[in-house]
Amino acid sequence: MSVAWFSRLYRLNEAGRFDEVVTASKKYLAVRPKDYALHLQRAKALLSLGRLDEAAVHLDAAVTGSKGLAAWPWFYRAALHARNGERKAMYGAMQTTLRLDPKLSDEFEHSPFFAAHWASRPFRSLLLVKKPVSRSTRPGSTAPPGRAPASRRTGWTAAHGVD
Repeated sequence: MSVAWFSRLYRLNEAGRFDEVVTASKKYLAVRPKDYALHLQRAKALLSLGRLDEAAVHLDAAVTGSKGLAAWPWFYRAALHARNGERKAMYGAMQTTLRLDPKLSDEFEHSPFFAAHWASRPFRSLLLVKKPVSRSTRPGSTAPPGRAPASRRTGWTAAHGVD
């Protein structure tokens, strides 16, 4: 993929110029039909324009092209299901998204695609993904990163500087 093409489509999507994304992505996809990032940018624009059937085709291509390992195609697949009122499918896509990248829980909480679901208990429970907390980064810890607090070290390990 040309990074310039992707960057252009991304900037246009962020600016809300969805018709331009659809036009430009058609030209780019003619050259790179298997590029999942280009399919994703086109799908985002189509989703925003309400062209849900077309968006589904490109989201499927983005998921397939990324071998199902990229979180963003799953995020927008969840958005598509939300727009279609398909709650069970939306929750499934959300679970896959969060399994691939738990940090996207913030995106679910702020994306207008999910505004109608923000207050629902199932939606909220999916976002309660537990992020690992390092012992040394817990509030009140004085240990340097990667080192157990002194209260958790044995006498020998403390004397030798080993955790």
